[in-house]
Amino acid sequence: MTNILTQIIKTINNKKYIQPFIITSKNKNKFYESIKLIAKYILCIKCLKDKCIIQNLCLSCKKFNYDQHPDYYEIISNENNIIQLNQIKKMLNFLQFKPVISKYKIIVINSINNMNAKACNSMLKTLEEPKNNILFLIIAQNKNINKTILERCYVIDIKEKNIHKTTFTKLNILKKYLLDTQCNYTDKLYINFFYKMEKTEQLNMLYFVLSSLMINENNKRKQMYLFKLTTTLNYYKFLLKENYSLDIRLITNLIKINLKY
Repeated sequence: MTNILTQIIKTINNKKYIQPFIITSKNKNKFYESIKLIAKYILCIKCLKDKCIIQNLCLSCKKFNYDQHPDYYEIISNENNIIQLNQIKKMLNFLQFKPVISKYKIIVINSINNMNAKACNSMLKTLEEPKNNILFLIIAQNKNINKTILERCYVIDIKEKNIHKTTFTKLNILKKYLLDTQCNYTDKLYINFFYKMEKTEQLNMLYFVLSSLMINENNKRKQMYLFKLTTTLNYYKFLLKENYSLDIRLITNLIKINLKY
């Protein structure tokens, strides 16, 4: 999820207008809360966003936490699993006004695959002229949607990675270690091996485990905390590329301490 956030921030900072984003994933419901978390991060008005979205320090984060943010709007399928024209019309009314608290207005749509033809046509008109203060985060199960909508959006395709069984086992051992779950002798041997790997590989494995924990976490506060940790790991990756010296053992121990709370 942190990679998606990086792509979005890079795009909105480098363009005069914000291109709508479509995020495709077979497990759309798993990523729905993560997409909302990305929206909260972008709407946050504090400089230290990582800290703020966890502790809800600014007005934006407080409002978002209580589903009262005036600059955030979401469209979800109705009881018949359809997104209808009247839902798009209500969204258009929301877009008539400038942002109240944040720099942007954000609309999350889950899922565009369920949008009927009339709603799609109305969406097309909305996407024809992208604005510099309106961000669409559109969730899709696949790319089997209106082709013109697809062409007007920046598509991020989240593919389920086929992890080799051995790698999966290693990640599970690392997960047990980070969560302070009892490790057997073989597990401990692998953890010793982990500390001898290349630092880039170590950070990638830590990132993968934390991302997995975040996606599968139901508690919003814990999910936000995991999001902060993955963001921090991305920063460590950047430092490593810039030839900074990193103590992976210290970083891993700090993660272990943070996961206890």
